Amino acid sequence: MIELPDIRDIELKICWVIALAPEANPIIDLFDLRLFSNELDFPVYVNQENGHALVISGIGKTKAAAATTYLKTLYELVFVLKIVSDTPESPIGSISKKTITQLIHQNIEKLQKIIHTIEKLVSDEKKRLKIPEEVFQYFDKYHFTQSNRHKFIQTYKKWKSAFPNRKLENTLATGNSASKLISSLESELVSAIKEWKL
Repeated sequence: MIELPDIRDIELKICWVIALAPEANPIIDLFDLRLFSNELDFPVYVNQENGHALVISGIGKTKAAAATTYLKTLYELVFVLKIVSDTPESPIGSISKKTITQLIHQNIEKLQKIIHTIEKLVSDEKKRLKIPEEVFQYFDKYHFTQSNRHKFIQTYKKWKSAFPNRKLENTLATGNSASKLISSLESELVSAIKEWKL
């Protein structure tokens, strides 16, 4: 039996949550997805090369929420796009498997444009969320509790947004403990806020 990698080890860019197979099949074909596992709570299809995954959730808000929650436990970024929906003008009884598949095939070009935009957003957001090396050197140098480690990272992200060109070592040159390092960043942020003109 072939040993499958853990899905968390696969670099995914786009994760689809789709209720039914007729909706999923055009996407599975388009992105050349392969069944990853049928033993999870939901069938999962993956293409490791293009970074797409697809989960067939089943019908209903609860099942869609459960599938989305499953993906959110694996990845931080989630974008929701509803493709097929029943409305008062087009009730569920008028929507067939064939209609769903045709709708998706007819709109593949639009979907690909949306996917391209989402992939760019994901790439930008990953860069923004990545913790740079300058932060890790302080974890090696000082003792951080788990709580302080988390607080330092969160404060650093705010600080870096306010001062994108500033180096951390210049701000933290006088700090000699984890809590003092955090205080130094917070002080700079407070000073910057006072200077902002709204």
